Amino acid sequence: MHPLTADDPRRIGPYRTLALLGSGGMGHVYLGTDGAGRHAAVKVVRAEYAYDPDFRERFVRELALATRVHGEQIPRVYSAGPYDEVPWLATEYVPGPSLQELVERAGPLPEPAAVAVARGIAQVLVGVHDAGFAHRDLKPGNVMVAPSGPRVIDFGIARAVEESRPVQDDEETKILGTPGYMAPEVSNGGEGGAPADVFALGGLLVFALTGIGAFGDGHPSAVLYRTNHLKPRLDGVPPALHDLIAACLDKDPALRPTASRVLRDLGGPLPSAPNARGWLPSNAAAVVDGVGSEYRALLRTTSPGRDLPGYRARNLLTVGAAATAVVLMVGLGVWTQARPLASAISASVTAEEPDDAVAPEPCDPRDVADTFAEASAPVPTIPGDGHWARLAFSHGGSVLAVGGTDGIALWDWEDGTEVALLDLFVLQYTSVTPVFSPDDCRIAYADRDGVHLYTLATGDYEVVLEGHTVNFAAFSPDGRSLVTDPGVGLQAVELDSGNRTGYRGDDLTTFKQAAFSPDGTHIAGLSRDDGLWLWDTETGETVVHLPNAVLGDGHNSFALLDDGGVLYMTEDHPVVWHPGSGGDGEALEVSEEYREELAGLMYEIAYNPTHDLVYALYVSDLLPDLTNEVHLLLWHASTGEPYENEGLEQPPGPPAGIVAHPDGETVAAAATGAEGVMLLDALTLQEDSRLG
Repeated sequence: MHPLTADDPRRIGPYRTLALLGSGGMGHVYLGTDGAGRHAAVKVVRAEYAYDPDFRERFVRELALATRVHGEQIPRVYSAGPYDEVPWLATEYVPGPSLQELVERAGPLPEPAAVAVARGIAQVLVGVHDAGFAHRDLKPGNVMVAPSGPRVIDFGIARAVEESRPVQDDEETKILGTPGYMAPEVSNGGEGGAPADVFALGGLLVFALTGIGAFGDGHPSAVLYRTNHLKPRLDGVPPALHDLIAACLDKDPALRPTASRVLRDLGGPLPSAPNARGWLPSNAAAVVDGVGSEYRALLRTTSPGRDLPGYRARNLLTVGAAATAVVLMVGLGVWTQARPLASAISASVTAEEPDDAVAPEPCDPRDVADTFAEASAPVPTIPGDGHWARLAFSHGGSVLAVGGTDGIALWDWEDGTEVALLDLFVLQYTSVTPVFSPDDCRIAYADRDGVHLYTLATGDYEVVLEGHTVNFAAFSPDGRSLVTDPGVGLQAVELDSGNRTGYRGDDLTTFKQAAFSPDGTHIAGLSRDDGLWLWDTETGETVVHLPNAVLGDGHNSFALLDDGGVLYMTEDHPVVWHPGSGGDGEALEVSEEYREELAGLMYEIAYNPTHDLVYALYVSDLLPDLTNEVHLLLWHASTGEPYENEGLEQPPGPPAGIVAHPDGETVAAAATGAEGVMLLDALTLQEDSRLG
């Protein structure tokens, strides 16, 4: 990415240019933003083509083809101006190197990673061929390696440029394609179709595995001769793949397998990976992550970008959910990003991806992309304007996420340092509630325009249920789904497919909080006026409706227990309902005298399974000075008896929210008035330290 110069346009169609991304045979490519703040890669055609009527006709024809080709591994075209004075094209944009660049920088890929690339390409070809199209110029430069898997680009756009190129005196024919990946029938003047794409796929797999084309390097005429007359060089190709690749590279197109057959033999459709390190070796993953980090770091320093509406919330890529932005240009480095998804890519080359694929290794949320701002203050910050913070410990326990009205800070709470700051443009007027994925690789928060989801190690970003006002978000225990209510009832959204499962109470019930049980067998939703509902996730049937459950002013009003029970709040005391207990379950009572003394309402609870404790925050009635008193009381979850400890004391905050650390020995409480976050002993509530 380069700063704009005096010669660069400031506006292309509806897009305002922010920076120059690069140049290629077709023209220049700019990072642009439209009126809605959506970023795109905007290509401007070179002048020699702009004034060629034949080129414009071909450009329109090939543009129509590109817009008709769809698929998860295929970038899409946003808009174009083929009849403008200078033709232009805007496409999706995502950081990641081409396969050509990746192999040149990181070396040949090991067999599982190379096969994963080939599976993704084959999956694209199956859809394209079934629709009656063909790519016709597959090569390493037209395959982009995104963190989540390969992406195939350039469906015909460059063809309009190539057909407009004047034929030189020493050229007998004009060949459309790339030597080494162009099938013999094409180099001999035939039309490239589905068999030619399969030929190119075989060559791509050889290149990914060995770093050298199947027909060697050198002058294009020499490569074409070897392609037409000699056998492919398969030195270094694993024996398990030798026969399949040789069949793809057969000189006779009738003897080549179909793309469907290739996909089946390689292991079937390719699932998206959570990040590059989930399917690439460390050196290759570093290249992929490095390209994305470099782009995002440069974008953050682009002054026009900081003036865009919603920039801080969407500075990573676009406002579109799962947006994948790609520059469709031959010979130009292209960056790719895809939404982070749950399934890891299988290393198998012979079996279908199992439904119960092993989850990726847990992440350390202290390892964050340099996209996110580094801490600059000596004391960890609470990003906001005075509202109390919303808190969440990572599942591994190393990080405390602190949500404010302007973003989310990640603290190494034991060291008392701030790891990173997610500088966000928050639409809602209160602090956001951070939610870690079960593997701690991602963090999400709900806002008035959807659920925002970040991959911490790479900075990858997406919006789930974009455009919907949502009040909460929760992950399933396997991390493959997010649950929220976009205004139509509870929705569990699968992150890899986008499929939704709905859970409804009464017809008009809307939910303000939800959670999965630890084992994933149940899901619960809490409404403001209709109590709490519990469903079986396998059957979708209602297990119980608890109409006396109330929604507090905090962000934890209930918790699901290991046995399928529910810990929830009534107006003045917590209740636990166990399966089979019937009625309202077993009330966790305190004495009537003690309850009357408080004369207030519960507004948040926290559950500490390590010590069988329920922490309940009460707000008393208004005092004469028109203020409230906050009390933090403890009960045993299994018996309902008050917790007694001679060292127990009220924290000095007072607290405005509380969460328990996974090991159960520490609780974090947000002090009212944005006076920091207290770290308390879980059994005595004595303050050990205060941050922020």
